[in-house]
Amino acid sequence: MASKGPVCLSYVFLKPEEATFIELSRLLFSSDIEKRKFITSSAVKKLDFKRRLIIFLSAVIQCILLLLRKPMAWLGGVLEKWLNLVSSNGGLLFLILNWLKGKVVIPDSSSTRSVLGFLDTRIELDDNIKPDDTRYNGSLSMMAAKLSYEKEKFIGKVVSEYWKMKLVAFHKFWNGYEKQESTQAFVFQDTTSDPNLVWVAFRGTEPFSADDWRTDFDISWCEFAGIGKTHGGFMKALGMQTEKSWPLEPETQDHESQLRRGTGGAVCIGAGNA
Repeated sequence: MASKGPVCLSYVFLKPEEATFIELSRLLFSSDIEKRKFITSSAVKKLDFKRRLIIFLSAVIQCILLLLRKPMAWLGGVLEKWLNLVSSNGGLLFLILNWLKGKVVIPDSSSTRSVLGFLDTRIELDDNIKPDDTRYNGSLSMMAAKLSYEKEKFIGKVVSEYWKMKLVAFHKFWNGYEKQESTQAFVFQDTTSDPNLVWVAFRGTEPFSADDWRTDFDISWCEFAGIGKTHGGFMKALGMQTEKSWPLEPETQDHESQLRRGTGGAVCIGAGNA
């Protein structure tokens, strides 16, 4: 989708980084949200107390997550390094022995897993589910959604060496609202199926990413013609610009597609020529 102007019929967007204690307090006692500096809205001017309370809670949680951004990232980094050290050395006991001998094994980037990767260590596809099986696309998309939480070199190793497929690209997408590359996805081609499907797997919520959790708790919304209201946090993560429009891009041809959702909000989409 591409647009040169705003695509929202109506919207309410929150800017928690601009929310102060006084502004949050006034939100609870005044129905006029137009006066709140951390709220940007179109046709919506007044809201009842129940809806204002929901906005208040969303803003407070996001403010807390902003404060916890660095501590959460630090904790996640330490835990990830520790788990990979223990795993690469064959367990905690062998890690201690290798440390005493001065022979600690340091995993390279192609072998480093995420914290979520240690919850489910499977990387191979199910040998009992072949490309002509009706369960194949669903199984592959779920594995790809799980793999999307890993680093680029680890993903490349799994796709090429274990799945015998082709890694097309690994991308980090810019979020204009957060001013950072907070949306990650990788593209791969299933060369074992007919037709050769091209899959896009988007990473979901990382457990130690405060910005990802902010996206989940952001109850901003945008109303589209013929569709209705959509979750504003996800629209921002998928590329909506700060002027409420979509970036211009080439139109795509008609294709056959499949969509699957994994854990943590990860999404995998497969498309091939019809």
